[in-house]
Amino acid sequence: MSYDVMLFDANSAPRERVGFDNWFNTLTQWEGDLDYNDYTHATPALQSFYKELIKSYPSLNGPDAVDSTALQANPDLESCLTDYSIAPQIIYAAFAWSQAHNADKLIHDLAAKHGVGIYHVSTDNAVIFPDGFTI
Repeated sequence: MSYDVMLFDANSAPRERVGFDNWFNTLTQWEGDLDYNDYTHATPALQSFYKELIKSYPSLNGPDAVDSTALQANPDLESCLTDYSIAPQIIYAAFAWSQAHNADKLIHDLAAKHGVGIYHVSTDNAVIFPDGFTI
């Protein structure tokens, strides 16, 4: 089981539940030719958020993935590896459940810093916009 969180561009997301859920379901179909491991097609705020987050929760896959040398040098790093799927308006992150508490705190801090929204997919399904509005 993983602790899943979606970070989103607040300017693109509907601010009511049904609309948000439909938007989320459409975006997470992961269709098309987009490389979902490449953060550079995300909005600037999401890119900045991602670059900071992977310092503590490195990517499991893609061009930013941690290599075996880094894992051998720091075996504790393995528990922090995170699976990211990145689209222009969202970053979907699946953390090890053992990291849920620490990851959640960092996510909230970075989301506030970079002005991105948070959707708690695995827990209470809360959608939190940068201005504090919650659905």
